[in-house]
Amino acid sequence: MEMKNTDPTRVFISGETELLTWLELAAPGARSIYHVGHLACDRSADMSNLSAVARADLNSIAHRVMALVEQRAVIAVQQRLDDGQVAYLAIKARVRPSRLGAPRRHLPPSPHRHIPGVSNGTDDIEAAQTRSSSGNSPSPSNSSIAPPTVSQ
Repeated sequence: MEMKNTDPTRVFISGETELLTWLELAAPGARSIYHVGHLACDRSADMSNLSAVARADLNSIAHRVMALVEQRAVIAVQQRLDDGQVAYLAIKARVRPSRLGAPRRHLPPSPHRHIPGVSNGTDDIEAAQTRSSSGNSPSPSNSSIAPPTVSQ
């Protein structure tokens, strides 16, 4: 599908090589359109009206864009158009080149915190053990409660 480019800040990408060249030369924040239509449908052999070659090119571009997203080199966005179509854009990220491809840092798990007034299930047991070992065990208020018996 041919679409008229009315926005000079956007570049139309027609192949994976062109995408990589654009990424190398583009300034951070630059936008490129890599597909107009419905990407999932147009990538499918059963639903697409594209030729096998055009569909293979689209698949390679879409795979490359997602790989670049994972590397944080681009941000992938969609823009709904007036005619019901969707424009798929890649926006060059504003990151330092040395960070491209670096794995994302994961924060270490936070240590368990005790929140006053909230039981974590072991607080009551620990408190009871502390009271009984110090001789401050509360006496039962209802003496009619008998301890459980074990049947044999």
